[in-house]
Amino acid sequence: MNSAQLHRQKFPSARPSTIAYLEKRDETTARLKSEVEARRRKRLSWLYWIWRRA
Repeated sequence: MNSAQLHRQKFPSARPSTIAYLEKRDETTARLKSEVEARRRKRLSWLYWIWRRA
């Protein structure tokens, strides 16, 4: 459950602008998490390549 849904449950008559902000923030957070994971995989594969050649 994302933060916008939790906010709607807690505050049923929340402002639409607040809900839109929370949804955008959730999308940004998900995108950044995927970028961090991709960088982590790339870094680990590079270290594995160095270790394998040594």
